[in-house]
Amino acid sequence: MNRAARLLFLLLFTAVTARAHPILQNPLWIDPSPQNVTVYLDVSVRELNVVQNLPLRTDGGFDLSQAEEFAERHKGYVLDHFHVKADGKEIKGTVKTIVPPDMENTRPALELPDNSRFRYVIHFPLPAPPAVLSFRQNMCFEFPSAPGVPWDLSYEYRYGAAPLESPLQYGPLRRDSDLTFNTGYLGTAVAGTIVREPTPLSWAGLWLMFAAAMALGRSITLRNGQVAAVLWMGSYVAAEHLPVTIPAWLMALVGGACAILASVDNIHGHGMELQPRRRVALLIMGSVFFGMGLHDDRMTLNNSERLWPVLLFLSAIATAALIYGLKRHISNRGENAARVFLQTTSLAVCGAAIWFLLRVLHVK
Repeated sequence: MNRAARLLFLLLFTAVTARAHPILQNPLWIDPSPQNVTVYLDVSVRELNVVQNLPLRTDGGFDLSQAEEFAERHKGYVLDHFHVKADGKEIKGTVKTIVPPDMENTRPALELPDNSRFRYVIHFPLPAPPAVLSFRQNMCFEFPSAPGVPWDLSYEYRYGAAPLESPLQYGPLRRDSDLTFNTGYLGTAVAGTIVREPTPLSWAGLWLMFAAAMALGRSITLRNGQVAAVLWMGSYVAAEHLPVTIPAWLMALVGGACAILASVDNIHGHGMELQPRRRVALLIMGSVFFGMGLHDDRMTLNNSERLWPVLLFLSAIATAALIYGLKRHISNRGENAARVFLQTTSLAVCGAAIWFLLRVLHVK
């Protein structure tokens, strides 16, 4: 075989090999948070043709309405072949929506199956803020393009932001390869323990203990309470626009410390605070830090974002009013009864505040 013939044979072999090893590469965006991971995963019409047998015309065209039906049918396959693990434990996801491809383009019909993509928005709820997130996919491995040769499907991922925003990391995610990220949600060591991001219900409990501790004292006037309410609501609204990010665990630690110190002040001073300025400082500091901290968790309540601050505010008022009413009622029975009520209630509030603080921080 002369040189020209060998060259021709090599070219033909390369063409056949390339056709026997088709490559599909789709975009993938990974948007993490301490409470959940949102994945924006593109599925090409070619995948729907391979996996779901979506009919294609001889020129490569397809019927969009029919493709949408096949894309809906494809949800289970995507969830079974795209895997997310949080600290080594697999997390189950839910497809929230499927965005159809934009068909207003000038591509040749033969390129449409590979370049027309449905975007799957997948939500993975996290039971707790993880230290490590890992991702793995094995799309189309069951479907050979030639005998013994599976389709080679990979993703070009962007990690750290929703689509069209600047990613923290990017690169390829190939089949059966692990993609691992250290989230930074766990990583603050305090006396040999690990502090996690707070959870909203524990936040609410700690906030109510703070309101109860303040209501048990005597140096807080109505005007002080009004100022604290304005500061709480102002910090709640302003938290989204702060130029610097304060760690949620630090806000929880300061707010919880204010609740605990106020309770200890009640126990030590028997309700007769000798330093009312310290008491007011605790009220103001706790209100500001609780407002900022509770803002971070408003999105984790199901469809309750608008009611979240109102419910918290009303709950704090109700708790303070209940404590104040009980204190007035008990005080009418005598000084000893009032002192016992103050001591025991403050001790219970202090213990509950410590418990909620540990729950908020997930100290282990």
